[in-house]
Amino acid sequence: GIDGVWDRAIRAPIGGRAVRVCSVADQLAHLSVHLGVKHGFCDGLLGVVDIALTAHLVHGDDAWREIGAAHRAQCIAPLTTLTLTLARDLLGAPVPSAYFAEAGADAPDVLPAALEQLWDRDTSDIRGLDAVVGAGVGAGVGGALGAIGAYVSIFHGGPLAPGESRLQALGTRLRYDVTGRLARYAKAFARGEFRPDRLTHRAHMLREKKALVEVLERSVSSRPPVEALLPDRA
Repeated sequence: GIDGVWDRAIRAPIGGRAVRVCSVADQLAHLSVHLGVKHGFCDGLLGVVDIALTAHLVHGDDAWREIGAAHRAQCIAPLTTLTLTLARDLLGAPVPSAYFAEAGADAPDVLPAALEQLWDRDTSDIRGLDAVVGAGVGAGVGGALGAIGAYVSIFHGGPLAPGESRLQALGTRLRYDVTGRLARYAKAFARGEFRPDRLTHRAHMLREKKALVEVLERSVSSRPPVEALLPDRA
């Protein structure tokens, strides 16, 4: 529940000002959902590093038990058990057994698939290519063309800047994408990422990612609603 996240927010000094940030338990929950369900572990080790660094803010088994209980109540303990296990085993994050005992959930049986996604992302961030390849997985050339069409169609609706036409909006976005990503795509091309065998590999990894995310989503959605586990505020 978003209301609970706001209620648990804490003040932290950032840039000389006190701002509201997530509690450590909620931050770990957010990072786990972002790394696992949102991106299917395909962004490399950086997401695991974020979780490991956050884990260093927790001191003592009692604090970890509280976090485990919170994740159990939020119905995401299977996912956080997986991500915190990765942070512990890969980066030495100080996650004690007290957390796992209190969370009371088995991690989904996807560790090999998660590691495959983590280690495969040492190439480059070329998501535009992944979007086209992903749309083409199981749909052929028509699916890839559909992804391109979806990109263009974004600029057929929505607000425009004063005096801006749809064509100008599309041109601005294309210019941004080209100038912001051209060097990245050039490096990928030089490494051979556009070779047929590499494109085939990308298609395979995208299929594996889709299956992985589906398992993670089921592991969370199969839990009872959060409201059923929380006390009545009244």
